[in-house]
Amino acid sequence: MSLDIILNTIFSGVSALSSVIQTWSEARNRNETLGPNEVRNNFIKIKTESIQSHYQFNLVINSKILDVIRGNVEKATEDLIKSLSDPNNDDTSKDKAVERAKYTICNELKRLKDLNNDELPDQFDDVWKSNRCL
Repeated sequence: MSLDIILNTIFSGVSALSSVIQTWSEARNRNETLGPNEVRNNFIKIKTESIQSHYQFNLVINSKILDVIRGNVEKATEDLIKSLSDPNNDDTSKDKAVERAKYTICNELKRLKDLNNDELPDQFDDVWKSNRCL
């Protein structure tokens, strides 16, 4: 798999995960509840839109490291969707799952940044800011 494809997959995954977090937070602020199907359908819609965007990346990072980052983002996404979709989870549990997902986003973007001479590709700027990564 080419590095651009891997990076686009990471970008799509991080963007979609961040959008699910934002949707959940906005619903929570309005005291609304998202049902399991709404969480999954929202993620699928966002992921599809993200995949349709193709960016060129100017990074020189080992593809094995990028695969690890991609895997971590995918795992965080699965965990978040599972938590938000579980009707047995209370809001506190769901909020903790959102915080874990945000941590994963920031941690993996920080890793990309560290491996790229302390430069984050421009495509990730909005996700970095919206998740308040440091």
